[in-house]
Amino acid sequence: MPAELVHPSIVESIVKELPVWSPSGYICISDLNQFRIKHVEDLLQTEKGKLSKLEEDIVRSIREKETLSRNIEEEYDRQLTFGERIADAVANFGGNWPFIIAFFCLVSNSVFH
Repeated sequence: MPAELVHPSIVESIVKELPVWSPSGYICISDLNQFRIKHVEDLLQTEKGKLSKLEEDIVRSIREKETLSRNIEEEYDRQLTFGERIADAVANFGGNWPFIIAFFCLVSNSVFH
């Protein structure tokens, strides 16, 4: 990535650690991401003095490329009753364009004949 696209505060961090790096040069994405992680960690520590358990988990997950969130739709879908699942299926079928167009054609055909 061209260095000119890197946020100035990240550039400062890079130059502090690697004084020979040129802000007019390039940096690979994986190295840039490591500096971004370090920058976020430094910001959190500067602001609060010490990282909380949650902040440590966030920094760790960024480093390990994990996700901290979960898919709440899957959890919601698991809690649906049989009737709610059928109602959703009917709504999905009745709300799609092929059905709407076919229904319109059928109704308009019967009205005009």
